[in-house]
Amino acid sequence: MKRTTLLASLAPLAVVAAAAADAVVSAAAGSGAFAPQAAAQDDPRKEARLLYLEGKFAEAEEFLAKADPALLKDVDLRLQLAAAAAKSIEKKKGEDRRKGLEAQMKCLGIVVEARPQDGAALANAIAAARDLAGMEMASRKNDAAKARADWAIKLAEKSGAEGMSADTQVALGQAYGLRAFVSRKPDKVDACVADWRKGAEMIAAAAPGSPHEAAWLQDAARMRFEEAVYVHNAIPIDQEVRDEEALRAALALAHQATGVKGATDEAHWFFLRVLLEAHAWNLPGPHPKPEMVRAKDAYEGIAIATPRGGNWKRLDATPEWGVIYERTYDLDPTDDVRPDTVQVMLTSFGANTAIGTGTYKDLKAAAGILFEKRRSTYEESMAEKQPQPFGDAKKGLDGWWMESGGRVLSLNRTQRNLDILWTSKSKGDKVFQIRVIDWRKPSSVHEPDIAAFIALCVGEGNWPPGQKPAEEPKGPVKPPKKK
Repeated sequence: MKRTTLLASLAPLAVVAAAAADAVVSAAAGSGAFAPQAAAQDDPRKEARLLYLEGKFAEAEEFLAKADPALLKDVDLRLQLAAAAAKSIEKKKGEDRRKGLEAQMKCLGIVVEARPQDGAALANAIAAARDLAGMEMASRKNDAAKARADWAIKLAEKSGAEGMSADTQVALGQAYGLRAFVSRKPDKVDACVADWRKGAEMIAAAAPGSPHEAAWLQDAARMRFEEAVYVHNAIPIDQEVRDEEALRAALALAHQATGVKGATDEAHWFFLRVLLEAHAWNLPGPHPKPEMVRAKDAYEGIAIATPRGGNWKRLDATPEWGVIYERTYDLDPTDDVRPDTVQVMLTSFGANTAIGTGTYKDLKAAAGILFEKRRSTYEESMAEKQPQPFGDAKKGLDGWWMESGGRVLSLNRTQRNLDILWTSKSKGDKVFQIRVIDWRKPSSVHEPDIAAFIALCVGEGNWPPGQKPAEEPKGPVKPPKKK
């Protein structure tokens, strides 16, 4: 499975309270859509605010230094200037925001130095630093991004602000996560792990009861996921278990985020991505299951559902298949053969339908014939699993499943198949079939969302084969072995 490290969210928090900026603008507008320069020069504060609103930050600093050097450290003025800087770039994007963000950092840094208890100023100073770090990363300047994160963290640690607000905790937590992300080097594992964990813990602690609870929990999960992938790739040995620990934490936080009122499809998608990674690592469970959303219509009495947040597109039925889904994750727009696609199909037919020299009434024999039929389509066979029974015929379900795969003769592409056949006494003299075709490299037809789709079709407890309904783990779980 392709492992994709997900970048920590760099979306800015609310900048300084808009009241200060509004007051600046209102004062200027009240004097006639901004007072003339001559009148403004009578009040150095007002002149500086107007220059900041115009984006002339260096000129404003130079003006204050000449007019009254004491004003350079005036806390109330710095709050107003920070608000004016935010106002000056609120409609700008990209690099056009750089000077305004740097001006905010400068002003708010002075405020926090003088008033370490000002949590709002600290939160917005960190937010400005994080936005700048994101710009540095976009330009592949990781050292510069780290310097921005270092500044924010040192400012917070130096202020020692106690009882900081939830917004401030989250801003600081994200700064720790950002520093870890841009510091990823083989000799920095311990420091990066410490930053990711500290940042995630701060954000998760601030989340409960917040209007942003789901988003913040997801942000904490994202940090632990980044940690897991980084450690997994940096120290690929069985003795290293911090990657599994981080992945378990990411899974728990991501799942918690999906249970919060107002959780978005994006939160469910991120949980699914972490769950798929746990499956790819063979991380022992049980693990939470994805939330399935039922289709409005059933098929031949069978309920159909797909994972919330997952990209499952239902296609038009064909004479052969009554239900067809195309499941596409991580689509590479430069690849015209769509190697990341999985097709999931469902159909039904009478038990007397012919297959080879027999019929589906003898399901075991039919499964063997189908298996050989699949094998004949491949130039090179791989990943084969002979037909195996599942379900309990005494309880009303008789099923067989098999895997096949290889290079398709007619397409010069590889695929993996999962075929499932079953009969149910409650459905009369009818056979159902599911076929899963995985075109990816590497392939995996047993991923959690695919398994959940199948389980609903064949009945909970019958799939995956040989597994009992999952129970929550009791007590500490022994660190698992790597593949």
